[in-house]
Amino acid sequence: MPQAALSIDNPDLQPIAGFVAGHEPGVLARIYDKDIQMSVFRRALEIEVQQYANFLQREQIGFQLTQCVGLQQVESLLEASLPQHDTRHHFIQDVSSIVDMFACLFELETIGLRLHVLNKTMCPRFHVDQVPCRLITTYAGQGTEWLARNDDLSPQTDSVHTLLAGEVALLKGKAWTANQDRGAIHRSPSLPPQKSRVLLTLDWAEPAT
Repeated sequence: MPQAALSIDNPDLQPIAGFVAGHEPGVLARIYDKDIQMSVFRRALEIEVQQYANFLQREQIGFQLTQCVGLQQVESLLEASLPQHDTRHHFIQDVSSIVDMFACLFELETIGLRLHVLNKTMCPRFHVDQVPCRLITTYAGQGTEWLARNDDLSPQTDSVHTLLAGEVALLKGKAWTANQDRGAIHRSPSLPPQKSRVLLTLDWAEPAT
């Protein structure tokens, strides 16, 4: 049965056009629906994954990993790149599982992976990405902000929605087939001084079959 469209902030609010969320990973496949611009898998992070993300957020400000990588090399890339910690393995397994979901959904053998620990706002203006589809998840810190499609690009504060840490979102971009004038409107959150976030994004590194 299809997942119902929900508000990310409160499931009791009225449905938001173009947006769908659910507590099972299968909800992400709704991104293939013509009228869906954003699908969100709502989940809570395992405690060990949280611990490692908090370690990165606290101790590894400025960490950057940006690479196109084949599916078979994801774990070895993360093992070679991420700093040691008792809970590192759990974090690597979680990232790897998200990569697998993303690659399976779009039938990809190679993905563009970015894992950053940010202490500044990367994309402060609301925008639509010039890509077919991007996966975004925040492991620690403030999540990505987004608007319903009919919202103004200079909205009032009460019309801005925020992804929670751990939630996995797929956002359609302008390069999705027949989506040139549409797409998920979003921006990076404004980070106060001394605050940071751990952000993972995945992109297509090849045309989807």
